[in-house]
Amino acid sequence: MLKSADEEVIQGYEQDIQILRDAGPSYDSYIRLTTTEIPALGEEIKQHQQAKEKILEQYMKVGTSP
Repeated sequence: MLKSADEEVIQGYEQDIQILRDAGPSYDSYIRLTTTEIPALGEEIKQHQQAKEKILEQYMKVGTSP
């Protein structure tokens, strides 16, 4: 009886380990996205917004010239 209980506990641990292994790629993607890719995209957006504003300023100067 004790051996059967130990085997059940071990089997439970093995299932837990498999769940954690299966979650690994998702966790790795989350870390990569939150620490590298999303912040980089934020910077890229900021640069494009600044470029857009600069172009609009130039357009407004040309558009208002006599």
